[in-house]
Amino acid sequence: MARTESSGTTGVGGDPVTKEPKEPRAFRKVWWIPVLRGVLLVVLGVVLLLEPLQTIERVPWIFGGFLVVDAVLLAVQGLVQRKQIGSVWWLVQAVVNLAFGATVVLWPDITPTALYYVLVVWALVLGVTSIVGAAFLSRNRDLAASWMLVFGIVSVLFALTLLTQNFGEQGLAYVCVVFSLYAVVIGAILVVSGFAVRSVARELRGLREQAVAAGVVVTGGSVLGGAAAAPTVVPPRAEPTVPDETTVPDEPVVPTDPTEPTAPAVPDEPAVPDEPAVPAVPDEPAVPADPTAPPSGPDVPPTDPTDPPAGRVPWHGRPTE
Repeated sequence: MARTESSGTTGVGGDPVTKEPKEPRAFRKVWWIPVLRGVLLVVLGVVLLLEPLQTIERVPWIFGGFLVVDAVLLAVQGLVQRKQIGSVWWLVQAVVNLAFGATVVLWPDITPTALYYVLVVWALVLGVTSIVGAAFLSRNRDLAASWMLVFGIVSVLFALTLLTQNFGEQGLAYVCVVFSLYAVVIGAILVVSGFAVRSVARELRGLREQAVAAGVVVTGGSVLGGAAAAPTVVPPRAEPTVPDETTVPDEPVVPTDPTEPTAPAVPDEPAVPDEPAVPAVPDEPAVPADPTAPPSGPDVPPTDPTDPPAGRVPWHGRPTE
């Protein structure tokens, strides 16, 4: 798993400077192992197709020698990835190839029938271990898990095909042709898987470098070809905010008891309509005053009706006393 490394130096604000996570150099060169295995298988298959072996003496050495070389390559890949989940299955396949290769080479006077059944058992065991190993590698999101699964399925199908066929008198030639076809197909799968893993690894490494350049911490899973499978970008850790001392926390809301019956709602009283307005009574019309009537009021003294009107002059020309 990829990890970030922090040096003792600090940057602006006292934060530690995070270096770019680096994968071990061996991880960056693992992709060529399946490519080399595939090339060897394709070459072996083409040679057996173009120049079928006519004698049994050469078959054990060619077949056994290939299994030993393939076992060495598998052991190298398993040791390089020994810290990864499921890497032990590379070593298991190496042991299987080494055991069958030694059996074929050291078997004295091996017959075509015996070689045929050794080839069937080898393909079946190799296919089963590949399928189980792919399941473990997929848990670690290894880039080679899917290709390892395809390799295992093809190997199991090849073994079942050999079990259901009767090679008869064409024993040695039949074994060579069937094994050559299997070698070409499996070799092509390994070559394609190696370059596919390398391409994906480069893309993931580019994304990792961009994230690190932006100051983001990147973590990854299993590595094949020098890049983590599906790296995860983790944003920088935010500083915790200190609450304001003057802020008074809200009182917790007391939950209501669901078993307590709720009081029925009281309907509102109907509104009383306003009384109708009484129309105003118009004022009585003013009665005009009689000009001949004597003035009346509190300031005017009463007059004697027998007195002559004031201010009138008698006929003899003297004022009345």
